[in-house]
Amino acid sequence: MIAALVAFIIIGKHNFKQAETDNDISYKHNILDKHNIYEKINASQALKKINSGNALIFMGFAESKQSEYYASLLNEVAKHLKIEKIYYYDFYNDRKENNGTYQTIVEKLTNYLQKDDVGKVDIQAPTFLVIKDGSVIYFDSDTSRIQANLSEEDYWNDYNKNLKKAYIEAGLKNYLGE
Repeated sequence: MIAALVAFIIIGKHNFKQAETDNDISYKHNILDKHNIYEKINASQALKKINSGNALIFMGFAESKQSEYYASLLNEVAKHLKIEKIYYYDFYNDRKENNGTYQTIVEKLTNYLQKDDVGKVDIQAPTFLVIKDGSVIYFDSDTSRIQANLSEEDYWNDYNKNLKKAYIEAGLKNYLGE
């Protein structure tokens, strides 16, 4: 009986720590600190946010170094503008499984997404989406198309960081009505 109770406590603590880690994107994106403004959401929640008419949604995944760099810059600019929350949708598994909710998100964003060589439209990492009053007022997936022969570290030099920060800031200020 005591052994079962001890096992229950250990498993309970492990599951709590796992749930806490799952919502904390800083452990996946090494550039981010624990004091970031991201709230992790799933595909259904992302679709609800897109349909709500007002949302800041960052879409990426842990395996994407571009997502790491972009998330860090976005976090910095958002904090500077006193934005408290940006929703983070890790779409990797949903895209891989091509589930219905993911397909609906892609359909809603089709006008903004790039087609690949065979004409397929998908969300690419990273993508940042700003929706205000039911309209997409800022959509950025440019860094998802960086040439393969240029490393992320080489691309994200001071010039490109500052340029991207300026674009992000303009999009966020538009959202804030500034």
